[in-house]
Formats: sequence, C-alpha cells, structure tokens
Amino acid sequence: MKEKSLWHSNRDSVVDLMANLLESKKIILVTVVLDAIVLIIFGSFLLSRVLVKPIKDLVQLTQKISEGISARKLRQPIKMKSDSLSSPSIE
Repeated sequence: MKEKSLWHSNRDSVVDLMANLLESKKIILVTVVLDAIVLIIFGSFLLSRVLVKPIKDLVQLTQKISEGISARKLRQPIKMKSDSLSSPSIE
C-alpha cells in the first residue's frame, strides 16, 4: 500500500511540475513576442530617421533645382542640425 501511495505522490508532483513548466513557457513566449513588437516599432522609427528623412531632403533639393533655383543659392553650405542622426536641413 505504501508503494502505491508513493507512486501517486510522485506522479502528482510530476504533473504539477509539467503544469508549471507549461505556464512558464507561455509567459516566456508572450514576453518574447512583446519584446519583438517593441523592437520592430523602435527599429522602424530609427530607420525612418536615418534613411527616409535624408531621402526626402534629397527629393526636396531636386525639386528646388528643377524649379530653377539659382546656382548661387545652391553653392551656399548646407546647414547641419545639431542632432547627429538627422539629415542636413535644406532651405
């Protein structure tokens, strides 16, 4: 009789352990997914600042050239903003 109760006790503890592991697995999965979402949002913001903004500025400069801004104005140095990640400002 003692062996049978010991077996049930071990079985119950294994079942409890498996349930705890499954719950931990779910928590880790949710955490990884939420972290990935945050990183994607932050990465897209940085990509926009670093890549898209300079391209937009280049397009604006190209439009101004096509509209006939004098070459004298274009020879003026481009003013740089203080932020190192930002692109040059075009006036």
